Amino acid sequence: MQLHMSVCPKIDLRLAMAMTCFVLVVCVGTANGEEAPAVVIEEAQTAETAVEAEALQAAIEGVDETTVANPQPTAQGGAWIPTAPGTRSTYLYLRERSRAVEGQEAEIEKLRGTRIDEIAPRDPDYGSDVVRVDSTLRAKSTAASGEISESHTRYLRVSGSRLELVAERSADPTSTLDVVTRYEVPLSILESDAEPGQRWEVGVRSQRDLHTRLEGEVLGVQAADTPAGHFEQCLVIRLTGEISGVVEAYGTRMEVPSGDITVTRWYAPGHGLVLAKEERSQTVVLEDGTTMDYSERTQFALRSSDTPTTSAVVAPAAPADTGPSVAP
Repeated sequence: MQLHMSVCPKIDLRLAMAMTCFVLVVCVGTANGEEAPAVVIEEAQTAETAVEAEALQAAIEGVDETTVANPQPTAQGGAWIPTAPGTRSTYLYLRERSRAVEGQEAEIEKLRGTRIDEIAPRDPDYGSDVVRVDSTLRAKSTAASGEISESHTRYLRVSGSRLELVAERSADPTSTLDVVTRYEVPLSILESDAEPGQRWEVGVRSQRDLHTRLEGEVLGVQAADTPAGHFEQCLVIRLTGEISGVVEAYGTRMEVPSGDITVTRWYAPGHGLVLAKEERSQTVVLEDGTTMDYSERTQFALRSSDTPTTSAVVAPAAPADTGPSVAP
């Protein structure tokens, strides 16, 4: 892993905490090729966007995961994950962060915007079976003026219906360079032949010296409602993990002794990821011993999609008779 940092005498805690966060998105699969405008979350927001946001929150909060159906998931002629270059998905994206430094009132930041995930041409450095997904978030935040822009690239190995994260790249907010992480043991995001109740070891996701040990579970099949419409027979998976490690920014070192994360994803046949929610919390210890409690809730839902007609797809495969797959 390569890490490049510049030095500043004073740390911005909001920026530093942003560096400890990640959005574990594995989605491919948007609109007509035009850039999507950031969504304004203050008084100037459009009625359409406000309605979409309310619908997304209602959809997320209205899901009763204890009633997820248990039949064997089927592709029904489609695919869980489209993979053709040029495939794009546009998502309505909501995020709320809370930071409470010891002895002080909690600071709340809300963000609303548009996230675009696009399948880029294959990178020969990673092999012909690895798909590159470029993600861009453009949004407005209650804690900052102007538009926020974030970018992230994931390299995903596709093997039958199995999906692995082999590398990722993100911009380093403390310099003009990118941070690249290549995993010696890929993270198993989605196992082959998904069945309700199936559990597996995803692996350890690392972001600099901050590590998250993840486990996966197939919850079953369920319908999902998004701004793009109603999707039946979605495969629902949940990733859970424990967070620990160290964050360094501008010469300041912060310990993360404990934390946890829960990620739930709805994958629709032929469309990929259509609905998601993520909740995380962690305790951070600053250099002077002061503690800070941090929590974050992220929700996003498909707004529109555009998949080339020649798209290669990853469909749930029949049980293999060559022996069990090996999880990392």
